[in-house]
Amino acid sequence: MVRAVQEARGLTLPHLSEGIRVDGRVTTFHDHDDTQSGDFIFYHFSDRNGVGPRADDITMVVDDDRQIGARPSRGRVAIFDREPELRWLVGYGRLGA
Repeated sequence: MVRAVQEARGLTLPHLSEGIRVDGRVTTFHDHDDTQSGDFIFYHFSDRNGVGPRADDITMVVDDDRQIGARPSRGRVAIFDREPELRWLVGYGRLGA
């Protein structure tokens, strides 16, 4: 998913979710109501990339109702309800122009 964004926008983003979250080209915010299609949603599900609230997973807003993200447990990229999993939510991010 992130690779598709990179190719479409002609840029290179860090490989890890936390790297994307803290990248200077990404503006982070915390209000779910401010999200729009193409924004990132950052989650912290485990401490594999460091103790929270570091992001270790990322999805992308598709539209008002859905988000898209890689789901290795399902073996594919999946589209699912946009409502964020609040107990694991780190925040949101928007890639600048």
